[in-house]
Amino acid sequence: MDTAAEESPLGANQPAPAQRNAVATDLLSGAGLGLLLGLIVGLAISPVVGVVVGGLVSLLAVFLGLDSRADANPAVLARVQINGVRIGAFGLAAVAGVLLGQYVRINNPMAETPERQLARWRAAFPDNPALAAQMMIKERTGITPGALSFDRDAPPTTVKAASGPVPIQPGLFGGESGKDLCGDLAPDRFGDDVQKILEAYAVEGGPYAAAARRIGELPPAHRLSSLSAVHALLCELQAAQRKQKGPPP
Repeated sequence: MDTAAEESPLGANQPAPAQRNAVATDLLSGAGLGLLLGLIVGLAISPVVGVVVGGLVSLLAVFLGLDSRADANPAVLARVQINGVRIGAFGLAAVAGVLLGQYVRINNPMAETPERQLARWRAAFPDNPALAAQMMIKERTGITPGALSFDRDAPPTTVKAASGPVPIQPGLFGGESGKDLCGDLAPDRFGDDVQKILEAYAVEGGPYAAAARRIGELPPAHRLSSLSAVHALLCELQAAQRKQKGPPP
């Protein structure tokens, strides 16, 4: 009995639909992982992603079947051809994923438009449109003003930026590591005006806004001392964090 036909290259005895299904499966599997890897690289804004990408790339040899073997029989050669289809799909999808990730990171198509953001803040502060505009700028760009001194009956005063623009990135591994909250929220910077200090905490958002709400519920005689205590704790935490990270390069 001739067994040559049984040892023919992979897919040689398969009908045409089965071969097409096998090729489609390899295309989808390679393109799926390539698109995932490309999106991670395109959305990443931190060197930490290099470690993640390195780990993923190290697994590609197992996933794509790139193990080099000495037995070059026809079945192995046919398998290499199938792997070539998968590798090609992976590479093209990775490039497309990188471009798509960069587009999303730069343009942030899922974010609100400036007009809608401003309308939302104006609905929150109907009596103070200048503060609403400042809150929208803070939310969109991350710029912290040096002082928040808005008068309801006068145009907003010109303020100096306490920190440079730190755009909020819609990408992976983002953060606010470059801000000086100890200096931005210092009570003496606002002339110990409790209302201005509370507004500055509200602009920072997150736990700072929550602290401002809690302190605003205290009796007026205890608000300034509470703000000073919170500011001292904030400075201690910031100093410890910077000491742990080490001096800037």
